[in-house]
Amino acid sequence: MGLFDSESKQHKLNMVTLQNIVLDMNEKKLQVSEDFLDQMTKIYISKYMKVINAQVADLGKLTNIGLLYKKYDIIEDNINELIKIEGLYKFNKPVPSEYKAQLLKSQEEFVNLIITKEWKKICPSSGVTRDDPNREKKCRNFFESFEPYESRMSEASLKLLTKLYNSVFPEKDEEPQLVSDSDSQSAEEENAFVPEEFEQIKAPDTEAKKEENQ
Repeated sequence: MGLFDSESKQHKLNMVTLQNIVLDMNEKKLQVSEDFLDQMTKIYISKYMKVINAQVADLGKLTNIGLLYKKYDIIEDNINELIKIEGLYKFNKPVPSEYKAQLLKSQEEFVNLIITKEWKKICPSSGVTRDDPNREKKCRNFFESFEPYESRMSEASLKLLTKLYNSVFPEKDEEPQLVSDSDSQSAEEENAFVPEEFEQIKAPDTEAKKEENQ
């Protein structure tokens, strides 16, 4: 009986903790029924998942590096709210912490996709010369647009930028500081998670990698 008593006590403690998070309370005892709490938890999860899915759906469409990181920040903030109750509520796979890891792993590919898409818009066929100041200005503006985000970019992304820079500017030109100073860091039926599932993270089809290997 001791084992069952212990499990029952832990379950009650979990329900109180879940109640306080979901209903924004600070109680030591369960103030609502477990059925009501389950309904409110699904609403809580659905609220954050709608924001997450809306942001993820836009990732492959972006052309601005700043907006990409802004969306990643919004996604991460909302996933963290779900991670708070991950050990208190039964989620379907992937659970929020696993989904967060998948999303962060895909970040480099989305960054490289923006780099290659935006580079193709100016894409000099030959090195920039002093006889073409307009093209030179466009190229310099391109690299400068990434400078505020260098500390968040991976080594691979920084190397891609450096490679593109070296392809258009003579070695005598000063290279941009592209090395970070710090370590790089649709649901069809209702289920136990929420009515909707996480938006699939559609990483780009190696477009950035092809550009990098050219």
